Order: sequence, then structure tokens, then C-alpha cells
Amino acid sequence: MRNAYLPKSRELSNKLRMWWFLSWFAWCNLTFSVSAELIGLNYYESTLSRELSLEENNHDSLLLPFNKTRIPGSIESEQIQEFLASHFTALNGNWSIESDVFEENGFTFTNMVFSLGNAESPLILAAHYDSKILPEGFIGGMDSAAPCAILLYIAKFVDTILQKDEFLLDPLLLDRFSGLKIVFFDGEEAINQWAADDSIYGARHLASKWET
Repeated sequence: MRNAYLPKSRELSNKLRMWWFLSWFAWCNLTFSVSAELIGLNYYESTLSRELSLEENNHDSLLLPFNKTRIPGSIESEQIQEFLASHFTALNGNWSIESDVFEENGFTFTNMVFSLGNAESPLILAAHYDSKILPEGFIGGMDSAAPCAILLYIAKFVDTILQKDEFLLDPLLLDRFSGLKIVFFDGEEAINQWAADDSIYGARHLASKWET
């Protein structure tokens, strides 16, 4: 008679094992999600207001250095290029730095490309760092100083996460992309009048370069 109950006992035991495994798996995923979210929230709370601030004499600000004109080929533009390079050089990850320098329409343009990981199928984030020539003194806070500062902030956050545990990044990102490229385009603004051949100089040049 005892043998008659063995199959059911084994079936129950297998169900209990499966239930335990699924519970453990769900708990691990929940713990992983909560850990990643807490790390992100802690990072934002401790850095966001300081690093994206326009407070004077704030040496941690990623936005303040852009608070100037950034006309292609100007001294101010070169200062921004140096600031971008120094930011990525100071990070912990093995970021590569590429300067794409070219001349067109009487101006010298410099795209800045910062890469991390395998370049085979990277996620590309980009903004332009130049400002309009006219009106004179135009800084372009939203177009595009703030987006540039946000990209620097993202780079620093990703770099910090990777130092802790790369699997804290969204698995969808890890599955779809082999690396990260952050691009700062020069010459997005028109020199004279916006047209197909007088705009997005940096984006057009880099796209052409990457296609070949």
C-alpha cells in the first residue's frame, strides 16, 4: 500500500521543488530590481542637484562649463573639447577618445566621440555642443548645453554602475548592445542660413565617415 502513494509523493516533492525554485528565482529578480533601483535613486539624490547646477564656483557642475559661446573653431569651443576629454579621462572605465576634425565652409569643426566596450553594436547617445554664431553672445542653454551636461552625467552614472556590477544595468541593454558611444557633435548650427548644406556639419561628416 505504501508503494501506491510513492508516485504522488514524488509528484508533490517535484512540485514543491519547482515552487521553491520559482519563488527563489522571483526573489532574486525582485532583489536585483530593487538593488538597481536603490543604487540609481541614491546616486541621483546625492549627485543630481550638484552636478547639473549653474551655481557659481560649483566645481562639480557638469553644466557650468557650457555657460559660454561655443562657436566652431573658437577658443571657447576648444575649452569645451578639453573639458569633455578631461571628464572621460577621469572616469574609471576604459573609455576611448576620438576627435574627428575637419574643415568645411571656412570653419574647423571637431566632433568628440567617447566609447566604452565593444564597438560592434553600441548604443549611441549624442548631442551637439556648438552654439549659434548669431545673435552675438548666444549661449544656447537648452540648445544644447543642457543635453551635453546630461550626457556627461549619464556617462558618469554608467561608469559608476559598471564598477559595482555590470548586471545592475537593464538586461535589455546588455542583450541588445555591446558597448556605448557618447557623441558630441560640432557644427549643428548654420553658419549663415539653415539649409541642407549649411547645418549639421558634424553629424553629416561623422555619418559619412562611419559608412565607409
